[in-house]
Amino acid sequence: MSGAGLVIAYQGEPGAYSEASSLEYFGSDIRPLPRSSFEELFVAVEKGEADYGMLPIENTLGGSIHTNYDLLLLHSLHVIGEHNFRVRHSLLALPGTKRQDVKKVHSHPQALAQCAGYIKDMGAAPCVAYDTAGSAKRVMEEQLQGEAAVASARAAKVYGLEVLDESIEDDPNNFTRFLVLSRTPNVPQPPLSASAGAGTGAGAGTGAALASKTSVVFSVVNQPGVLFKALSVFAVRDIDLTKIESRPGHRKRSRQFKASSDIGAASSPSSLAPASAGQGGGGGGGGRQRPEISLIFYLDFLASAESTNGANALRHLAELAPFIRVLGTYPTRHGLGQQSLQLDALSPVSSRKATATADGVVAPAPGAAAAASISHHGHDSQRLRIGLVGFGNFGQFIARAFVEEGHFVCATSRTDYTDVAAAMGVTYANTADGLMDLDPDFVIFSPSILSFQRVLASFPLQRLSGKVAVDVLSVKVLPKRSMLQLLPPDCDVLCTHPMFGPESGKHGWSNLPFVYEKVRVTDYHRTARFLELWESRGCRMVQMDCEEHDRHAASSQFVTHLTGRLLSRLGVQSTPINTRGFDRLLELVQNTCRDSSDLFRALYRHNPSAHTQLLAVTAALEGTRTELEQGTADDDAATAGANNSADGALVVNPRVRQVQPSRTGAVTDLARRLRAEGRDVISLSVGEPDFDPPPAVLAAAKEAVDLRQTRYTDNVGSLALREAICQHLLSPAAPVGKGLGTSHFGPANLVCSSGAKQSILLALIVLCCPGDEVLIPAPYWVSYPEMATLSGATPVALPTAASEGFLLHPSALAAAITPRTRVLILCNPSNPTGAHYSRDQLRALLDVLAIHPRLFVIADEIYGKIFFEQAHQSVPQLLLASGTSADLALLKRVVLVDGFSKAFAMTGFRLGFLAADVAVAKECAKVQSHVTSCPSSISQWTAMRALERVDESFFCRVRQEFKEKRDLVMRTLTAIPGISIIVPGGAFYLFPSVSAYYGKRVPAGTVKCSVSVIRDSQDLCVYLLEVYGLALVPGVAFGDDSGVRISYATSKEVLFSACDRLTKAFAALERIN
Repeated sequence: MSGAGLVIAYQGEPGAYSEASSLEYFGSDIRPLPRSSFEELFVAVEKGEADYGMLPIENTLGGSIHTNYDLLLLHSLHVIGEHNFRVRHSLLALPGTKRQDVKKVHSHPQALAQCAGYIKDMGAAPCVAYDTAGSAKRVMEEQLQGEAAVASARAAKVYGLEVLDESIEDDPNNFTRFLVLSRTPNVPQPPLSASAGAGTGAGAGTGAALASKTSVVFSVVNQPGVLFKALSVFAVRDIDLTKIESRPGHRKRSRQFKASSDIGAASSPSSLAPASAGQGGGGGGGGRQRPEISLIFYLDFLASAESTNGANALRHLAELAPFIRVLGTYPTRHGLGQQSLQLDALSPVSSRKATATADGVVAPAPGAAAAASISHHGHDSQRLRIGLVGFGNFGQFIARAFVEEGHFVCATSRTDYTDVAAAMGVTYANTADGLMDLDPDFVIFSPSILSFQRVLASFPLQRLSGKVAVDVLSVKVLPKRSMLQLLPPDCDVLCTHPMFGPESGKHGWSNLPFVYEKVRVTDYHRTARFLELWESRGCRMVQMDCEEHDRHAASSQFVTHLTGRLLSRLGVQSTPINTRGFDRLLELVQNTCRDSSDLFRALYRHNPSAHTQLLAVTAALEGTRTELEQGTADDDAATAGANNSADGALVVNPRVRQVQPSRTGAVTDLARRLRAEGRDVISLSVGEPDFDPPPAVLAAAKEAVDLRQTRYTDNVGSLALREAICQHLLSPAAPVGKGLGTSHFGPANLVCSSGAKQSILLALIVLCCPGDEVLIPAPYWVSYPEMATLSGATPVALPTAASEGFLLHPSALAAAITPRTRVLILCNPSNPTGAHYSRDQLRALLDVLAIHPRLFVIADEIYGKIFFEQAHQSVPQLLLASGTSADLALLKRVVLVDGFSKAFAMTGFRLGFLAADVAVAKECAKVQSHVTSCPSSISQWTAMRALERVDESFFCRVRQEFKEKRDLVMRTLTAIPGISIIVPGGAFYLFPSVSAYYGKRVPAGTVKCSVSVIRDSQDLCVYLLEVYGLALVPGVAFGDDSGVRISYATSKEVLFSACDRLTKAFAALERIN
């Protein structure tokens, strides 16, 4: 049912929890009507200004709202429904505010009390406001910087605030019960056979009643045993009481109640006459005066006022009570939708037993377990036993629904959700075997797409014999093939895709698609019972094979996510002149970006049709751009150039638009600008040795000019240079242990280029097709992802941990490889961390790569001569050393990249090379012939002589010098509190973790700083540069925002001064924070 057009009155500002509850109950198409007081809410409904009212009546933490009970008695409205609303407090602030910046938090006193622990942990001061949504409104209207409000997520949307954190209440058991008010009663009809029966209204015989609840208020004369007698009228009829509380009466209330009690007869469920003189509570003869009311009681019971049991109980109570009034009879939340009555215009959108919370998680109300038990009383044979493997957001979402349907649900997950499960009525097992010990009939696999194969392979699969295995992934071919391959043959397989989740299903599942394929079924009755779970909740059941699903999903679900992500990258925001269509686009961005990026990537990786669809979308965008620009060119040929748009803006290749400028270069440029302004700046940002090339190299450069070595050489480099590389760098006698043997690496295998960077780009252009993936361990050199993007491939970062030396673990590599993975880039030693792989560590990675024949390795060994504690081990050398046919086959998929910039200090000569299989080398040469052609002839000559004339003693001195500089800076960093660092094994970089300083305020001083709080590595580097004249590179440029890169390739005198500035800079942050 839809609440379209209904006007719902509530108390509070727009964005209040009462408004959120109204939207959740009636649907998003209602017209909320805010009122400043509860009294005005009643008046709005009574005068017809609103169709219904949403009235909070009690909260699990705050108790009953007695004022509203009084208003129910003072007005003539009827209770026609109830809604248990899960209150989730959110922290809201102005866009761009960081949580650590918040110093004051505004909200209603009750909300502040419910979040007191959270606010205290923030170090913020609570500030009392009149209303939760009102506090959000104030933050926006007054533009309160550094201040936040505790309110609903709805309020963030209403007032354009940013949600800094959600579910911040100290106690998650925070539910508010709302009553739905109407001018006229709407009493559920009794069953046809509603004779004496259970208090739920269940009739004897064949009739099945709609479960109903009645709210009543009554008074009794204060005399011994009278309350026991009053309550016994329900007990003797087996009617369940769900609430009772008392309040003292007073004269004003007494007069009002007396007037109310005189308006009807006992036959009306809305009001019953008081006991006459001489009856029950009257306690005397006809001439006795009625005693003054001393207590009033509010009571809810599970029965309809018009059922036989309910009506008799009320008549019996009227004999004892001088005043009684029925506030309303209405369906319980566990009875909605069980039979068709006059409720379609009143019940929640879901029209089901479950009620979704504001953030989409179906939340059971207090007493839900008991109500579910009542609802399913006598139907234990229909109770399913369901196990969940994976208990994240979606697992919890469906588990709540199953529990509310009365089924047994158990779960296990990688994370311990014991407490969460217990609160939901789910039995939690810490292991998969423990789950199977609970004997579920259906085992639902609900992990992420990326982890599905790993989770399935690690499960005790033989224990699934005789069970039904179900997946709920958003892609279908992957789980279908995996389950058919791995599961026992007597395990039924059901592939499903509920095409909704906690957000899109928060208002119920009615008409939402549930796609399924009965992949392998032996017990059709059992499978039908499982499918009926979804159908009974209103799902639109779509039977479709997995292959067809993925074809359709590529053009629907994937394109939806793709569109939302693209719009998010564009930074689309709400405007004062939004159209309805634009609002829907904003909602699309919000919904898609709320899902993890892992889901988006998984939809692409594991659905081959998505790859084709992405190419089609790219082609469509390009076609549209061409069409627009061609039209512009035709219209404005006289004023617009062919390569410019009509407004003069440069039109560039989409791949180029995706590429980010080098952040290392940006820091260096800023440092140079500050120097030009007269600032004393030390730069530790550039990866360039501080010493000159050896004298023999400089002499060779002059020699090249004198000998007129200034003509083009071969496109791939002169034969003399390539032979020298083979002899001196790739031969078995190579002094640093990089000998590879000329039988596998001769001149034909080499392509010399204008720097190692160009060599890497050539290899990526040759090896990668659009949509291929390039794996890049992070932290990474800044250019790797951008070069992958330029080649048309998709860069995929593989995070590494400082605790493991920033070394890629074989299991992480194996988990990241997909059918689209084409290249792994391995920088050894690493820029920016200095991590250096040992022989055994390389061997373990190569063993993973060996079983993936499509995957190439680009071994970037530009720092191969700069090592410290252990000698360098080259990837090709390791493969050749074993000599096995498997390793020699893998060698054909290795592209070695090296050059002369680092070890020879020849950065400005721009000369590098790649060594690869002849077929790969030829393709790289072809590309280079259309780009730069040959590298500089003078550089080639100089490099050839360098190989001949520079002996190993030079490199030994270089390594010793760098090691001393490394240790010098290490001593400073390890002495600074909060900084952690690994000992680099090579190169000339350090990558300390500095995240302990995030959130600290920048001290005020004589030097102006453009940041006030250190939020991330970028802010820290700005602080160091602007205040202390020290240039470092932020870790975010290398894919790891927790650290910064320090290049110690400079003089010791400079390093001593830099270390002094580092110590002072961090000490200043410690002092004021």
